[in-house]
Amino acid sequence: MKKVFQYLLFLFTMPLYAGAEPIELDQVISYLNSIETLGADFRQVNHDGSISKGVLYIKKPGRLRMAYASPDTTVVIVNDEFVTILDSKNSGSHQRLSISNNPLRLLLSSKFELNSEDSIVDFNSKNLKTTIIVSDRKNKNLGTLEIIFNNKPLIFEQWLLTNSLNEKVVVNLSNISVGDEFKDTLFDPGFEFNKITNKP
Repeated sequence: MKKVFQYLLFLFTMPLYAGAEPIELDQVISYLNSIETLGADFRQVNHDGSISKGVLYIKKPGRLRMAYASPDTTVVIVNDEFVTILDSKNSGSHQRLSISNNPLRLLLSSKFELNSEDSIVDFNSKNLKTTIIVSDRKNKNLGTLEIIFNNKPLIFEQWLLTNSLNEKVVVNLSNISVGDEFKDTLFDPGFEFNKITNKP
């Protein structure tokens, strides 16, 4: 639990294709804004090379759930402005953090918009791969969020969070499904806590 929690603190390959048309930034933003719900399997590569797996759910605005697969017992829930990290093995012990200073919040907003604190520091589209890198222009210590897409078809498949120490956490998505209905209880930390603590 402690190790996964540390990674979550600064925490959502295609072959060369000759002649592929690059994707424009406004196309990527329109695509992100069209997503209301997203479900996927994820594979998380932590900065020490260790790997975690699980299932991801996103429901805009502001909600995310990452349920880690055994032997991990961690459930991460983002609901509006807070991240709750629960350990289903240790009687529901949990940590609560603000997401306001985490660039990952951009993926969960109803519209992908860059406010006065955010800045696109890099945008690149070539060889069927498009990348946006976002950082906080006022506080570089908050790190960066790199969002990576495949272009054919345009699909969000990876994000990479880098902290001020240049430590990276990469989350790769697979079996992606967009537009499914998810119950609100999936994103309710109180409901999850009660479910854990009321286990026989």
